[in-house]
Amino acid sequence: MKRVLKKYKWEFVAVAVLMLLVYATLAISLDFKNFDITMPIAYQGGDDFGTAYKHAKVVSDSGSKWIYESDRLGAPYGAEYYDFMPDSLMNADVLFLRFFGLFSEDPVTVVNLTIVFLFFLIALISYFVMRQLGIRQDFAVVGSLLFDFMYYHFMRLVSHFCLSSYEFVPLSILLCIWLWKDDRLFAMGKDFWKYKKNYLVLLFFFFIANNGIGYYTFFTCMFLVITGISKAVKQRSGKAVFQMIRMVVSNVLFMILALVPCIVYQIQNGANLTQRSLADSELYALKIVQLLIPYKDYGIQKLQEYNQEYYQTFALTESITSYLGTMASLGFLVLIFGLMRRRENMVKQREPLALFVELNIFAVLFATMGGFGGIFANFVTSLIRGTNRISIFMAFMALSTIGILMTRLMQKKGRAWKVWKPICGGLFCALAIFSLYDQIPVSVTGAATQLQEEKNSDSQFVKRIEDSVPKGSMIFQLPYHPYPEGGPVNQMQDYHLFVGFMYSKDLKWSYGGSKGREGDLWYQQTAGKPVEQMVEELRAKDFAGVYVDKRAYDDIGFADLDASLKRVVGCEPIHSKNGNLYFYKF
Repeated sequence: MKRVLKKYKWEFVAVAVLMLLVYATLAISLDFKNFDITMPIAYQGGDDFGTAYKHAKVVSDSGSKWIYESDRLGAPYGAEYYDFMPDSLMNADVLFLRFFGLFSEDPVTVVNLTIVFLFFLIALISYFVMRQLGIRQDFAVVGSLLFDFMYYHFMRLVSHFCLSSYEFVPLSILLCIWLWKDDRLFAMGKDFWKYKKNYLVLLFFFFIANNGIGYYTFFTCMFLVITGISKAVKQRSGKAVFQMIRMVVSNVLFMILALVPCIVYQIQNGANLTQRSLADSELYALKIVQLLIPYKDYGIQKLQEYNQEYYQTFALTESITSYLGTMASLGFLVLIFGLMRRRENMVKQREPLALFVELNIFAVLFATMGGFGGIFANFVTSLIRGTNRISIFMAFMALSTIGILMTRLMQKKGRAWKVWKPICGGLFCALAIFSLYDQIPVSVTGAATQLQEEKNSDSQFVKRIEDSVPKGSMIFQLPYHPYPEGGPVNQMQDYHLFVGFMYSKDLKWSYGGSKGREGDLWYQQTAGKPVEQMVEELRAKDFAGVYVDKRAYDDIGFADLDASLKRVVGCEPIHSKNGNLYFYKF
C-alpha cells in the first residue's frame, strides 16, 4: 500500500485538487448558499418531467419493473414502456437514480443528488483519460474541469438528463486512441483473452452502450470506423479494419443486449415504435457558428447585435447548447488548421493529435447542417436526428489537444524556453479561468424560488387528493394526452400530467400508458365522451375522480368543462394553490 501511495502520490494529489475545484465551481454556479437540494433546477413539464423525474420515480416505486413497467400509470391497464427504445439505453444513469432514490422519495431531490454526483464522476473519468493521453497532471486537471462544466452540460442539466450524463464520452475517445496505437487490441488469436486490455475495452463498451439514449453509442461506433479505416489506409493493411469491426460489433452487441426486453416485447405484441420527422435532422443539426460564437455579449455591441439578429432569423433549437467555450474553441480551431500541417511523423508515431485532426473534421462533415448526418437520417434511420450532440465529443478532443500541446511546450528545453514557459503557463491559466466563466450560464438556478413555489403547489395539491380518497385509488386525468412526445397543448407542456404520479405514494393515474396500445386507446376514447358518459364509465371502473390540468384549455373551454363536471359530480373541486390543477371527487 505504501509503495502504491508513493508511486501515485501526485496522481492522488491532482485528483484531490480536481475534486475540490469541482466542488468550488459547483458551489458558485449552483449558488450553494441559497440552494436547497429539494429545489428544482428545471421544472418546465418537458423532458425534465418525462425523463429525469419520471424515471427517478418509476425505478423507486414498488409496483414497477425497472423503467419498463408501472402499475401506477396508464390506469386501469398499467403502463409498459417497451415501445420507446432509447430509454433502454440509459441504464447506467437510471442505476444512479435508483441508488439516490434510496435516500428520498422526492423525484426532484433524487435527480438533483444524481446531477451533483455526476459532476464529480465526469471530471474523474475525464482526468483518467487525459492522463492516458500523456497530458501532464495540472493540465489534465484544468482540461477535466472545463470539460465537466461545459455549456452543453448546464443547458441540458435536467431537461435532457439522458444527455447531460456524458461521463463515458472520454472513454469513447480513449478507445479510438487505443485502436489507433495498439495492434494487439482486439486482434484475433489464441492470445485474445490473455490480453487484459481487451477486458477493459469490453467493460467500457458495456458502459457506453447503456448511456446517452443511443447517441453516444452511435458516435462511438462512427469514430471507431473512421479510426480503423484511417489506420488501415496508412498501414496499407486490412488488420486495423478487422480490429475496428470486432470493436464496433462488440459495442453494438452490448446495445442489443440492453434492448432485449424491448425487442422481445415488440415481437410478442407487435411493433409500435416511436417515429421521427426527417426534417428534424436539419433542425437539430450542428451549426459551426453556434460552436464558436459566445452566447454572452460581454458588453460588446457588435456581438450583442449579431446574436440578436442571428437568433431572430433562425429559430432557437437545442443546437445552441453546442457552444464550446473559449478554450475548447481554440482547440477546435487548432485541429481545423492542423489539416494544413504535414503530419507524416505524427502518423508514424501514432500520436493522438494526428487522429484528433481527422476525427474532428469528420465530426463536422457528418453533423453540420446539410451534412452526411442528414443523408443518414433520410436514407438509413431518422432516429439519429440530433447530430449537434456530437459536440461534446468534439469538446473533449479540443480540450485534450490544448492539454497535449501545453504538456509538450513545458517539456521543451533551452534558454529561451525558460522565459517563455512561465509566460505561456500564465496565459494558459488566465484563459482557463476566463473559459470557465465563459461556459457557465449567468444563472443556473435564477428562477429557483418561482420553481420551488410551483413544485410546492403541485405536491400539496396531490397530497390533498391522496388524503381525500381511499389508498390505491385510480384518478382519471384530463385532457387526454398521448405519451411519449404528444407535444404541448396551450400552456400545458408535454409531460405536465406526470405531476400526480411524481408526488403520490400509491394513487394510480390514467396518463402515461404508451400511445397506440390498448390502455392508451381506452384513455383517448373515454376522454372524448360527453362528460356525463365519461363520468359514468369512470365510476363503473372504480375511478375516484377526475384531475384536470387547466393550462391545456382556453378560458371558455375550461369554464364549460368545469361547469359540466361540477354538475355531474355534484360537488366543488379542490384546486392547487397556483390555480393550474383541479380535482373533482366522485
